[in-house]
Amino acid sequence: MEDTKKKEQTSTHKIGIYLWIWGLLFVLSFFSYMVDWYQFQGMLRWSLILFFMFFILISLGMFMDATSMMLITVPIFFPLADQLGFDLVWFGLFVLMTFEMAGTTPPFGLLLYVMLGVAPKGTTLFQVAGAAFPYLVCDAFLIMILIFYPGLALWLPSLM
Repeated sequence: MEDTKKKEQTSTHKIGIYLWIWGLLFVLSFFSYMVDWYQFQGMLRWSLILFFMFFILISLGMFMDATSMMLITVPIFFPLADQLGFDLVWFGLFVLMTFEMAGTTPPFGLLLYVMLGVAPKGTTLFQVAGAAFPYLVCDAFLIMILIFYPGLALWLPSLM
């Protein structure tokens, strides 16, 4: 009897995760079509789309590893970024920094479990997440610098 309950709970959780992923895929495809709709110029056009890309990557990072996120988002995000006129080297750095930040976000951030594995015995996941929070703030600050000063990311490649 109890084994049946566990199977039902597992299948319910799987269905919920699949629905969540399909919903994100719908939103991602919506953003790719939204570029054609945006006819006005200015900061709002790219900042809004960049914010949603960041939000989607962080949300996916709560439940997936970086390779899975790349396979899902790169085919959608990079053509979108190219169409918006972003420098693809700059955008690639933005995406990679966001992947790294996403892997540290609770509740299922993969890097949190790596840190928990090397922490002293008795350390909880909540303590590890609390210890990782200042690094998330630093990552967010670095991403903001990258957004407002893209020349910092493009200086070295421009020398080649």
